Amino acid sequence: MKQRALTLGAWAGATLALTGALAVLVGDGPYLRLSSLSPWLMIFAVGLFGLLLFAPFAIHRLLAASSEDRDRRWELAVVAWGGLALALGGVFAVLALLEGFSTSSGLGALAVVAIFECALVVGAVLTMMLSSG
Repeated sequence: MKQRALTLGAWAGATLALTGALAVLVGDGPYLRLSSLSPWLMIFAVGLFGLLLFAPFAIHRLLAASSEDRDRRWELAVVAWGGLALALGGVFAVLALLEGFSTSSGLGALAVVAIFECALVVGAVLTMMLSSG
């Protein structure tokens, strides 16, 4: 039952992220400003956040066949989660550099939001690693 709920949550997150991203790329700005925020950008942010939150559970499930030690699997899953967020943030950072970190373009706004969310995950993983040692 838990696995099915996690899978449905991941699909919902992916659907929201993809729908929001496509709508931002096709739509008109402004996308990310202090005075206005694109609702499609918010949908992308919610979907991406859902996917990022699902990732450690998916990684833990993948590691289940390789180790019977549940705690060790969670340690590896959390570290891999941080690595995945770091890599994804790097990809979006390259896209943001290509756009000049311009939040007035669709791709630039998507990249800035994704970098922020990936940085939140990396910060949480670093905090967990440093506080548990």
